[in-house]
Amino acid sequence: MSKYKKNTSHIVIPYGVKEIEECAFYDFESLISVEIPDSVASIGVSSFFNCSSLKNIVIPDSVVSIGRFAFGDCKCLKNVTLSNGLKDIGKSAFSRCQSLERIDIPSGVISIGDFSFEYCLSLKSVVISSGVKSIGLEAFYNCSKLSSVIIPDSVTDIAMNAFSSCSYQLIIHTPSGSYAEKYAKKQDISCKTYTSEEWDNINKTMKVQANTEQQDSDSKELKIKHNLTMTEKKYIPIFVGSTYSDLVEHRKAVMDALHKLKTIVNGMEYFGAKTGSPIEECLNAVRESQVYIGIFAMRYGSIEENSGKSFTHLEFIEAQRLKLPSLIYIIDEDKQPILVKDIETGNNAITLANLKEELKKKFTVSFFTTPEDLATKISQDLPPILRKIGITVNELVNITILQKKSQNITQNISAGDTIGFGGYNWTVLKVKDNKALIIMTEIIEYRPYNIEFEEVTWESCSLREYLNNEFYYWFDEHDKAMISKTTLVNTGNFEYKVDGGRDTDDRIFLLSSVEVSQYLPRQEDRKAKFNGNPWNWWLRSPGGSKYNAAYVGQMGNLGEMFNLGQKVTTEIFGVRPALWLQLD
Repeated sequence: MSKYKKNTSHIVIPYGVKEIEECAFYDFESLISVEIPDSVASIGVSSFFNCSSLKNIVIPDSVVSIGRFAFGDCKCLKNVTLSNGLKDIGKSAFSRCQSLERIDIPSGVISIGDFSFEYCLSLKSVVISSGVKSIGLEAFYNCSKLSSVIIPDSVTDIAMNAFSSCSYQLIIHTPSGSYAEKYAKKQDISCKTYTSEEWDNINKTMKVQANTEQQDSDSKELKIKHNLTMTEKKYIPIFVGSTYSDLVEHRKAVMDALHKLKTIVNGMEYFGAKTGSPIEECLNAVRESQVYIGIFAMRYGSIEENSGKSFTHLEFIEAQRLKLPSLIYIIDEDKQPILVKDIETGNNAITLANLKEELKKKFTVSFFTTPEDLATKISQDLPPILRKIGITVNELVNITILQKKSQNITQNISAGDTIGFGGYNWTVLKVKDNKALIIMTEIIEYRPYNIEFEEVTWESCSLREYLNNEFYYWFDEHDKAMISKTTLVNTGNFEYKVDGGRDTDDRIFLLSSVEVSQYLPRQEDRKAKFNGNPWNWWLRSPGGSKYNAAYVGQMGNLGEMFNLGQKVTTEIFGVRPALWLQLD
């Protein structure tokens, strides 16, 4: 395959080729189409990885295996036809194919590999043919638009987190009494079940439906009578509209409060790269929501060219057109310090002032100051709104951050102990020379490794700056005195030969890939939760490039996929601070 150049846009592989070699077309970012002959039996590891312009792929029936990461990061790949002879789909084979809308798994496949379709953000429909036996770890993780999955009774093993972070509208269709039915109930996923006779008909109907063009969700209801058992999820889609860069901490505090109220949040944090224009994505998210929350500070926001209005303004207009119940919050300019760079000037400042006056006339507006103040107000204001639309929220959230006095910590502790420090629980990893290496037991927040998508190391990333400044200053003076500054050896990624950067002196840090294997050798010990749910969490080591950072999977997994890492700008990965503690 070496004869092809990376700027090639169309490739026809000659008949007679039996194998597409490992990394054969890796990073062919100009490649739009490729024709694979029916002489090919296998598609190698990372063979089409990051072919970011590739739109369609037809895999002939001669192909029996697709290797790991084969089509990973093919962001424009929208249509995939899998081989009827296919037996093996490798780990992460179609990971992060963000335009892929549907997939039909043929009957010859025994197992859908771990992470096979994770982060396929446009994936709506999955049809799994009879014969498939298992669905692997995080196989469809964060397929945020996935609404329909057909699972036959041949499937007898589904990883607990196979459908984690998917759409709240997800419905599993399966025969009555199947393993998938029991799985759906256990995982609180909506499930429709069918008798044997109905299944034969419904399966055919759904396969046809999965291959038609996208339709309105109302028109997707099947016309065949069937038994229905459904476990309704207690999630409410809520749109949070605001400018972003000036309200990052405010938005995060609000997100945390809403998650504790068991809602689903639609907002700019969750969009990522999409096929539609940003304004279309924003307005679609508003349309999918049941409540609108508008947060207005001192910036008008990015302007949409056609209307001349900001995205935030257009979101508000759409919410009012839809008559969504709305909560409006405006920053208290007299009580909350505002950076000069976050204050609008010129014509946009006038437009923003007029918008605020309109809001004050039409709504009972609340004024906010700090992120905690805003989150507390929303957590108090939202339940009555939800009750009006027939939803009861039993748990009110107290967002106020409590500074607890740390208990006296002595040398009588050992690795594996849990101790209280700074108002949090920490797990002891090592005790040496009157110091203890500790890591936060659970995840209390999620943040990107770095705010900007650029090459970074631990030394230069924004997460390190946050931990050693803003996070550190939450501790009282007594606790600060117990936190020892330490020199970190920032090892690189040996598998991908990526340099880890210079050694650093830190008070608070993340574990490296080497350290997490050393101090938490068992998978069970590496598991961590956020708000009671298993969660991925960052390591400080680089991933497969300096644009990625390594992480621990939500089931405590380490290995190739996690060493390859995630983009440094990924915002939903958890943070588990670690530090060396001076013992009393």
